[in-house]
Amino acid sequence: MALLSVLVAYGLIVDPASGSGGLPCLWTLLFTHECWGCGLSRAGAHLIRGHFTEALTMNWLIIPVAGLIAWQLAKPFLFVSKIITSVKK
Repeated sequence: MALLSVLVAYGLIVDPASGSGGLPCLWTLLFTHECWGCGLSRAGAHLIRGHFTEALTMNWLIIPVAGLIAWQLAKPFLFVSKIITSVKK
């Protein structure tokens, strides 16, 4: 639950239009070329605000990243329910 709170807070702090408030990309700073992850902070900020089209436009990798985050957040609840049902039997 703490991870979700941190992600939502970070998504609300980052300005999706300019990227200000987010972490700078070290790859871009070192090599002056954008990496595949560039725009993920802004895409996440758009996603937190419910702007799905803008999030996909910013970086399409937000889909698998959001899926992995959702899986990590749901995993404890899924395994707890399996343990509870196995104890009842």
